[in-house]
Amino acid sequence: MFLLGTAGLGKESALTLAKHHPAHIYLSGRDSQRGAAVVGEIENSFPEVKATFVACDLASFASIEQGAK
Repeated sequence: MFLLGTAGLGKESALTLAKHHPAHIYLSGRDSQRGAAVVGEIENSFPEVKATFVACDLASFASIEQGAK
C-alpha cells in the first residue's frame, strides 16, 4: 500500500491501515523527519508491519523522479 502524507489524513490513514497488518506500507511526503516519525510509530505499534518512507515533493518533477527510483 502506498500512501501520501506524514501528518493529518495521510498519517491517520497509515496508522489505521497498519491495524489490518499489511505486509508493507510505503509513505511519501516532503518532510523526512515527520516521515521517519510515522514509520517509527507504525513499527513500534505493529512490529509485524514493514513501513518505508519515500521522500517526494509532488510539486517537483525532479523530486518525483528521484522518489520513483
